[in-house]
Amino acid sequence: MLRASIAIGIVVALAVIGAGLLLHRAGSPAPDGAPPSPQAQTGAPHPQIGLDLLRIEPVGSFVAAGHAQPGSAVQIRQPDGTILADGLVDGRGEWLVASRNSLSAGSHELLVFSGTDGGKPDHADVVAIVNVPAVRGPRPLAIAMTPGEAPRVLQSPDGPGASAGLIESAEFSEKGVLTLGGRADPGTLVYIYIDDAFLGEAAADSIGRWIRPGGGDRVAPGLHRVRIDVLAPSGDVASRGMVRFGPSAAGPGGIAVEEEPKLWRVRRPVGAAQTREVIIFRPGAVERSDPRAVLPGQMISPQSMPLQPTPLQPEGTTGDR
Repeated sequence: MLRASIAIGIVVALAVIGAGLLLHRAGSPAPDGAPPSPQAQTGAPHPQIGLDLLRIEPVGSFVAAGHAQPGSAVQIRQPDGTILADGLVDGRGEWLVASRNSLSAGSHELLVFSGTDGGKPDHADVVAIVNVPAVRGPRPLAIAMTPGEAPRVLQSPDGPGASAGLIESAEFSEKGVLTLGGRADPGTLVYIYIDDAFLGEAAADSIGRWIRPGGGDRVAPGLHRVRIDVLAPSGDVASRGMVRFGPSAAGPGGIAVEEEPKLWRVRRPVGAAQTREVIIFRPGAVERSDPRAVLPGQMISPQSMPLQPTPLQPEGTTGDR
């Protein structure tokens, strides 16, 4: 009876996820704020594998869906090589898999592999960080990390669509270089500051996500303030938000997910004795500020400078001739 109930549950979950994936790839917003895939935006095949949906039950079983090269194979593995789920990509470039076994309570790193022409997958394009609570009830946390993109929350205990909005994530490389990501209206330009020093700018893409890749921006230990100014077409600051955070002082170790009042902190080992840290800001983490106030270090856009309606004239002249 129990096995029958589990089988029915998996079938229902697959049906729901499959329907969600079709809507997602048609351009509709996915649950939990996951953005439409690049293939859905352009209609063209996407050469890399993409993880669009990951739904994890409190008991640790999961279903996952995404996009990849039609006809290729997909595997979800743990770092030790254990295969958790596998399947094939259909002719539309879509894949859907269910876990063979349940994940234990704690933090996990899932590697999403793909291979061409149905061959053995040998290349991991996506990493998913999963945290299964020890106590059943809260929904597990699932974060997707894809090269060249800001980390994305696929599922959160904070609820469907959980997002900090303007500033969503911060990532520290093993060398301490900072990458930032967030949301704004498509095409909007944002100015980025750290501790009132201008860091750079970024533009929101067609689905409203911006990313500021790390260059030489190394961040020292301690608490820092990051401010985002969203510019209006006129060049004025239309809205402004701030978050306070800093890199962890913890040394190298295994994969770890820590919950704090305003953020999730993820640490994962990379290379020999090195750690990469990802911070996901939770709803309510962004402090709003008066966009009309001129703050220290603020860059003034040329468009926002007032223009003189008529040329200045020497004193005592009327301009009438």
